[in-house]
Amino acid sequence: LRSVKNALDFPKLVAGAGAFEIAAHHHLVHDVKPTVKGRAKLGVQAFADALLIIPKCLAENSGFDLQDTLIKLQEAYQADT
Repeated sequence: LRSVKNALDFPKLVAGAGAFEIAAHHHLVHDVKPTVKGRAKLGVQAFADALLIIPKCLAENSGFDLQDTLIKLQEAYQADT
């Protein structure tokens, strides 16, 4: 009950279900990677790709197709930004 009261008193929301990972991946690939030089670009891309494991696991555990779900999530995020 306290969590409901806190949600009403402080109307802030922390998105879950892989939302942060999708946003962080987008930021790393589109904002950070172009500014990095040399081999570090590979590291940024590898880390960004590793962040997608959470949404992939959630999609797989829910019985959805991994690729379709990931593409829909990324497209929805890009449409909102």
